[in-house]
Amino acid sequence: MLLPCAVMDDFSAYLNDAIGALVYGRAGLRAQRELWATVHEEAVVKDKLVVHGVSNPGREPERVQVWRLDELQHRLAPDGPVAQFMSDQWVSSVYQQWEEVLRPQAAALLELSRNDVKIPILGDLRRLRDDVVHHRGVASTKNTGRCETVASWFAVGDRIMLP
Repeated sequence: MLLPCAVMDDFSAYLNDAIGALVYGRAGLRAQRELWATVHEEAVVKDKLVVHGVSNPGREPERVQVWRLDELQHRLAPDGPVAQFMSDQWVSSVYQQWEEVLRPQAAALLELSRNDVKIPILGDLRRLRDDVVHHRGVASTKNTGRCETVASWFAVGDRIMLP
């Protein structure tokens, strides 16, 4: 199905920003992993915390996020929990943008019902999203196992992680 140019332009711009956010996020993970890799002596690392917070003039800083330093390399790894979270969020947010904003716009412009506007790769994105949300990111037979366009990316049982 061909989508109206206005919808494709909007979706293209959204995807460009979404992919840019993922690329820069992963670059940030690499940079932070390299930065913290210099702290490796057990005496320095054990039971130490890395704390992120918010500080405003005249107020006590607020802790918003804490990890143990000896867990940091694992958490920031290319396939670690932070990268997995970023991948999950990307899949979910891009699909939601399509489903809640762009698909209804395309349906209106094409004078079709929303359910009649179908794009195979976006159907695959829905299947990936369903596994991210309902199966803790593990590819299932019911969802990811039925992908058409990205079928070779994940096998049933794999942790869904964008390449």
